[in-house]
Amino acid sequence: MRESIENLILRRKKNARFVSAISFSPELEALIETGSSTYKPAVGFIEQLEQLSLEKIRVWHQRWFGPNNALLVVAGDVTADKVKQLAEAYFGGIERGNVPDRPIVRGQQEPGYRQITQQMNIERPLMQIIFNTPSLATTTDVRSVRALEVLSALLSHCAPESLRSTSKLPDTIFCSFPLDSRSNTRISFAYEFEGDAIEAEAGFWRLLDHVKYTLFSDEEIGRAVETLCKNELVAYDTLQAQSMDLGWAVAQGTSIDTWEAKVEQLQDITASDIQQAAQMLLKRERASVGHMFPMKASSISDSATDSVT
Repeated sequence: MRESIENLILRRKKNARFVSAISFSPELEALIETGSSTYKPAVGFIEQLEQLSLEKIRVWHQRWFGPNNALLVVAGDVTADKVKQLAEAYFGGIERGNVPDRPIVRGQQEPGYRQITQQMNIERPLMQIIFNTPSLATTTDVRSVRALEVLSALLSHCAPESLRSTSKLPDTIFCSFPLDSRSNTRISFAYEFEGDAIEAEAGFWRLLDHVKYTLFSDEEIGRAVETLCKNELVAYDTLQAQSMDLGWAVAQGTSIDTWEAKVEQLQDITASDIQQAAQMLLKRERASVGHMFPMKASSISDSATDSVT
């Protein structure tokens, strides 16, 4: 066990100053989670690992691992009665645990504009723009969340010619939007840039203004939805993959009905839905922005210098 912990500590130290299109520095992560009651800062994590003992692991396991805190997903040619019989045979003798309550946490969604400039272990300057948004578990407005999902495709791998031809879009923009969470989530955009970071960020806000006040065509939306649905079919091509995704979604508070209706919900999204969702959720008051620069040669072995606003 100690060897596994030491290897994890080494990986953490090695990656401490690395960021990418979908991973953030601890300092930017703290800005994103401003006002969250569930956020645990990464500061001190390595020290906690170094103090970890087998007894602490046992206590944690006893606290959380019990049948009343488990979700069993079964897929295949089997009846509900057979599943119940097998579940009782294999798990019926395990005692219930005193599992703490895990409420759905909505948290603060508009804590105000936040920005940080850092030198990180990257090759080229990287712009990271993240918006606090509801997740499928924390909203009753599933339509707006699905509209953002379609918009994420429109601004990344399905970008329409109307955006590319007017140079409103960076050469490559990455988007991440994890929807299944017991608390609020975030939609993040990232792209490499050259020159002045403030101007590079301003270009993104101009892009959003265009999105908020210019409707996409039905054809453009159709291509984005088709791509999302195809990706869904590829990702869940096996019963095992479907079971794992359903189990994760339900464990995070997403209803089975919402999970099952994803394709239909995406296909029902209109240009007005996307416009309204962008106006409501992609606001400066919800944004955390990272201006990330490569570390200078003299700073590679030292901590990066950060400035926060």
